[in-house]
Amino acid sequence: MKLKLLTMIVLSGLFTASTYAQEYNLFSVADVDANGWIWFDTQAKIDKYVGEGKLIEIYDGMNSGSEVATIAADTIKGAGTDKLYAGTDHKTGAIRLGKSSGAAVANGGFIEMKLPSCVTFAVFLSSVEQMRPCLYATKDIEEDFVLVKSYPFTALTSLGQYQWNNMQDLVGNSTQFKSDTEIYVQVLNARSAFLNIHGMKVTTSTPTSTGVKEISTDKGFRFNGSLLTAEEPSNITVYSLTGSTLAYKKAATSMDFSSYNKGVYIVKVNDKCEKIVVRN
Repeated sequence: MKLKLLTMIVLSGLFTASTYAQEYNLFSVADVDANGWIWFDTQAKIDKYVGEGKLIEIYDGMNSGSEVATIAADTIKGAGTDKLYAGTDHKTGAIRLGKSSGAAVANGGFIEMKLPSCVTFAVFLSSVEQMRPCLYATKDIEEDFVLVKSYPFTALTSLGQYQWNNMQDLVGNSTQFKSDTEIYVQVLNARSAFLNIHGMKVTTSTPTSTGVKEISTDKGFRFNGSLLTAEEPSNITVYSLTGSTLAYKKAATSMDFSSYNKGVYIVKVNDKCEKIVVRN
């Protein structure tokens, strides 16, 4: 199966220790929890990252039809730790992968992602029936996807909840998933039951930008590539991607970035964070 070319967006985030010199969360520092996980529990995060031309593209798979469609919504309830729908400690909000046409047929719904590199990859799954997620990858968009692994652990053939960690360490059919270069990824549902992806953790060794120059957000400020302006006097802090504080202004309405090196930075305006791209 082939992937269409995905649109790259700004990639930046948290710094954590790893075997790489630097490790960056794929998602904005404002959208991940203290452990670096993004949860699809708000429609704002889903709208930001999931959909056509976004970081996570979703597809129904070959088993098409509205009753088995892949969707993403903050209202989707998952299985609880008691293995029941909306049961104990269930999570709300998910990318729901469409059903496959059989109990072990790899033609269900899937997500596609284009990563500049891969240091860490993990997903949090739930289903009220047995799971069979499959991981596919390729380093060449012109080549077919290769199956890296299908339900490698007994827990993944069960039901309820499962946090599939260390997926980056999987190797299959001569394809090593962990990569310091660009790699394309699929997570596919190979069971005739819906499979929920409630959250994921993805880190890379490469902070990347493809031209997001101006930001206008609901966080109370605008950025045009060199000047940040706040709607009202605000405490403005600038961080590097490694978490170092670079600048701080109290009760300010603007901050000039014209002297900053070209690159990606994290800005905190009062208690709200966003990434910006300086293009000097």
